[in-house]
Amino acid sequence: MGIFVNDTRAKDIDEVTLDLVILWRDDVLKRATETTWHTYQRTLRAMWNYAIDQEYVSENPFQKVRAPRRGGKVKKTLSSSTILKAIKFLEKCDGTDKFKPAWFWLIVFKTLLNTGMRTQQLVTLRWRDIDFDRESILLSYVGSKSHREWVIPMSARTKKELSHLAEMSKKYSHKTLRQLQNEQVFRIQLFNDAYAGSEMVSGQVSGFFRRLSHAMGVRISPHRLRHTFATRLAASPDVDLQILQYLLGHTDVRVTLEYVRPDENAIKSALDSIDMSNYG
Repeated sequence: MGIFVNDTRAKDIDEVTLDLVILWRDDVLKRATETTWHTYQRTLRAMWNYAIDQEYVSENPFQKVRAPRRGGKVKKTLSSSTILKAIKFLEKCDGTDKFKPAWFWLIVFKTLLNTGMRTQQLVTLRWRDIDFDRESILLSYVGSKSHREWVIPMSARTKKELSHLAEMSKKYSHKTLRQLQNEQVFRIQLFNDAYAGSEMVSGQVSGFFRRLSHAMGVRISPHRLRHTFATRLAASPDVDLQILQYLLGHTDVRVTLEYVRPDENAIKSALDSIDMSNYG
């Protein structure tokens, strides 16, 4: 409260209007982070709610004001050459302890790249979530950041990779795909008993990508694969914003818009098409 009074010089509770709070918010954000602003806002909002309960005021200006959304940083993606280099590395890898079995980790790599799913969604996948006939994948709410589930289509590439994984899973487990329905799709322990636990966890996926990054000499992560998937999809003329938002599972379209970057050539063409000759 002291910071607010010192900054605004407000001497009476009736002087605290929405306009005053907005001006103060903008001043705070010039010198501090949004996290700091939200801390101030939560504290003062609670104080004003108490004041409303006590009938000192009728409205809470701190309830209505929000921090303006700042432009997000350009998402870090992987170049085509880096992706191809990593794929070729895993294809030729003899299956050392660091990447054993390499074919399994290659499927993990390609699945993340071609679906845009998050690590937690990958490790929570069960074979019952994979529908080869309908060529679809159910992303469960268990691994969802937004705590909801939705179905995404399975591309021909992903279907081929998951079909191979299914065959190998049947071979190593001595079970049919029906018997595997409730079991984890990506379970490294089935193919390499050096891994701890009965099921693969996100930390083991992160560990693989750290080792791969070291071998490649460039940072490669599931999140960068997701950003690469989303950025390339956004640049496709056949994909609209609604499709992109759905595939990424965003509840807020503003998050999806962070992947949409106008093509530089298109921008130049637009500028060239404007006749500015009348302005000298």
